[in-house]
Amino acid sequence: MLLGAGCSSSPAPASDPPPASEAPSTPQPDAGRPGDAGSGDGGASDGGGRDAGSPDAGAGDGGAADAGPQGQTRWLHHPSEPKHEVSGGVAVSDAGSIFSVATHGVEAAYSTAGETELRLVVTRLEPDGRVAWTRAFPVSRPPPTGDIQDSGSVQARVAADAAGNVYLAGQLRGSVSFGGATLTSGGFLAGLTPAGEHRWSVALPAGYEVGALAADGAGNTYVGVQVQGAYQPDTQCYPTDGRVAKFDAQGARVWETSIGGAQCDGHRAEVRALSVDASGRVALGGAFSGELRFGEQRYRTTAFSPYLAVLGAQGGLAWLQPFSSASGAVTGVGQSAKGTVAATGTQYAAGHLDWAGTRLDKTAPTDQIFLLVAERDGKARWAKDLGAGERPVLAVEPLGSLVVGGLTRTYEDPQRPGVDPLNDPHLFASRFNLDGTPLWTHVFPRGDGRPDLFAEELKGAAMVPGGAGASVLAGQFSAPTDFGTGTRTPAETDVFVLRLAP
Repeated sequence: MLLGAGCSSSPAPASDPPPASEAPSTPQPDAGRPGDAGSGDGGASDGGGRDAGSPDAGAGDGGAADAGPQGQTRWLHHPSEPKHEVSGGVAVSDAGSIFSVATHGVEAAYSTAGETELRLVVTRLEPDGRVAWTRAFPVSRPPPTGDIQDSGSVQARVAADAAGNVYLAGQLRGSVSFGGATLTSGGFLAGLTPAGEHRWSVALPAGYEVGALAADGAGNTYVGVQVQGAYQPDTQCYPTDGRVAKFDAQGARVWETSIGGAQCDGHRAEVRALSVDASGRVALGGAFSGELRFGEQRYRTTAFSPYLAVLGAQGGLAWLQPFSSASGAVTGVGQSAKGTVAATGTQYAAGHLDWAGTRLDKTAPTDQIFLLVAERDGKARWAKDLGAGERPVLAVEPLGSLVVGGLTRTYEDPQRPGVDPLNDPHLFASRFNLDGTPLWTHVFPRGDGRPDLFAEELKGAAMVPGGAGASVLAGQFSAPTDFGTGTRTPAETDVFVLRLAP
């Protein structure tokens, strides 16, 4: 169960010791709610106009050092503007540069569509939260169909390699140029330099819908897609399957692996999360309905069930774990330097998930978050139920801890007495060692917002290299929220990036 804002969970003895390089760190006392110790210098803006922003400092020096209470907010980047924005996540280079992507100029809530101001914005932040640069890529509307003029739409995910090159993958309706040839409606993949300049950009094949993106240190990218095939007259359907495709550092496709096989009648496998380690092994997770197929292996479900898998460096299956007794999805995965795999997701209907001798029953009336860890070979290590909540994301530190975050519906806000937590969700983050020891949990209290708008969501998490467990989160919010730097009020749906101490 999640704790209150600024609270630190009490470490428990590990029943399954991790490898030496993943030994738990020693937790320090929590000094209370993030940001209560005062503010620092706040950083500086690069003068980039409406798409730039300055960090709001939490306690301490604004982010260069991560000393202080565990999980404390070091800084917040909040580039507010009048229209809606939609976050696409966050990535961190080996040098600690932080990259975020977001759709700006969105006309309506719960959408990625816009008219004349729609653009995809990539931002590079320094480790202390200062804006290094922003790059805005305007999106033009598609040509009219008769008398109908459709709006443009764009959404992308972001990844970075060791050198700080940036990669974007997503969906587009209309046209956009990242500095090369103009791309038109469909899936796309693009590479930018550490300065945000165009390296290459390619259109994905027709029918490819991007669900996940990862990059390795050498600049190879891995894209999880859902693929709708051509109409099949004999079965009278458009077969659909999930796939993972690897592209080299110049954007050329290296291999592609089908996840589950093509199916009809609405059955399919979806790839919702990807992670790649230094050896090229790819961890992935998502959900499947109907039948999950790998070679001669067949797994069936009567629901829409989570799965977790690892592919080898050449795209072959290393191991697979379906959870056919559960209804839900894996939405975040990560790997340590030892190959330990962590995954998070939700159960959203009746059922249960069995892992490492633990049965996680779906008992909450809303979605329920789970957290799993497996050895490199797929052997179950431990599982935890994180209570009522949804939309979780995850990041794993190479040397042995993880941060998971999302929305929680278990937190009783002392500023809102009498409000049922199930009807009062808040963004949260928790850190665990890979032996299951909890280190801290922080909730970012949400105030009353517009009754017709609820867009709170974390869209990505990443660990800071050399940060001893420091992490960054990216997402969006639509109601006054205290991120540990004081309450921030969004204009509509606003995006944010924040850094947390270890």
